Amino acid sequence: VSTELGEGQTHELRLKALYVDWEDGKISIPRETVKQPQAKQLIEVARARLHLAQQAQMTELDDERKDLLQWFSRIAWDDEQPKRLFTKTSLSMLSKFTNFPDWIRWLKSDADRADQEARKTLNMELQRTEPQGTARGIPKWKVKIRLFTTSHSIRQAELNWANDQMEEFIRLDRGKDNKELFLTMALPSAISLPDLWHVALLESRRFVAAMNIGSLGFVWWQIPVDVSRYYVRMLDLESNYEVKVERAPRLTLDWGNRVLDRTSLFHTILSYRFLSRGTVGTEPALLAHYINGLAFLGKNDIHLRMEPSALVTFYEAFRIALQQYNDWDGKGDFAVSCKAMFDCEFPEMSGWTDIFDLAECLRKQQSPSKEITLTHAVGMKMYCDAYILKKLKSQAEHEKREESTITNPPTEG
Repeated sequence: VSTELGEGQTHELRLKALYVDWEDGKISIPRETVKQPQAKQLIEVARARLHLAQQAQMTELDDERKDLLQWFSRIAWDDEQPKRLFTKTSLSMLSKFTNFPDWIRWLKSDADRADQEARKTLNMELQRTEPQGTARGIPKWKVKIRLFTTSHSIRQAELNWANDQMEEFIRLDRGKDNKELFLTMALPSAISLPDLWHVALLESRRFVAAMNIGSLGFVWWQIPVDVSRYYVRMLDLESNYEVKVERAPRLTLDWGNRVLDRTSLFHTILSYRFLSRGTVGTEPALLAHYINGLAFLGKNDIHLRMEPSALVTFYEAFRIALQQYNDWDGKGDFAVSCKAMFDCEFPEMSGWTDIFDLAECLRKQQSPSKEITLTHAVGMKMYCDAYILKKLKSQAEHEKREESTITNPPTEG
């Protein structure tokens, strides 16, 4: 009989030694089940474990080990620290130490060294003199942002075309599926470290606005999740029958089978180039209202209905745009100016007055005549998109004509 017992076999043997059982048509008797070699082996294992238990002594931790334990407990629950500390190198070092505290001591020493180097680099950056001339435009910072879309399917081949147009300053990459998008921005050396967070935020918001305008779709940092249900499971306990109750219609729109193609990306690049940046460190009113409208759409779910806020915010963006592009003087009847603009620029569009009337009620803090839905909010956004994009195209064509005139001046005679 083999005396090599695994953990599972040992447990099974214990059960057979404790209980009389009926097995394979006969009675299993403990004294007949456990053989003498197996019994001796179990006794030796018990003796060894008892000896180890007697050797273990509870002692009070000294100050150094208390500090190490507190430090390790703190960084183990941190979001970022474990990624840096628990690497293949650090885990391989664990096998080289005779006890766990020595490994923790090495981990802390290595972390302290890395922190000192980081502080040194930080101080050097804070003391960096502002670059001059062409050096100001040299890329220094790289910022990567994750975005999502509910309106388009993302294909890397199309993004590669856009990346070629934007060179190294902007890069777009498909994520793990066709609804996830990564935006990587290269920001210039002229931006100091204290300004980096704010400048990167403003620039990323500007590009996201350009992508929404250019694609006539919805691209944002996150998309609503609970759009039809808020629970994991509902169960009828009497019949053990699962109940499914959902909101209808779901708080989503059917955008159709749309691809983020070269046309959408070309319009995105055009919008990004010609959208106003405003003064340094600030966001133009048009862009700020438009971005806030997108944010309301990104947070709209069954827990917090944001359709009215999105509608009136996009409406405010449209009002600013109409004045900015000289289709409304800001004083006269806005509805009259809107009609004149639509008749001239978008004569084929109809039904816009219903959405504008609802938005005007909200702007005046009056009760609208009907429930505000996602269709109204997104409809107002798309009117903004179409109008702004048309004006940006005109601006680009005007600039191109001016460049052509300078390059090829008219001849005399």
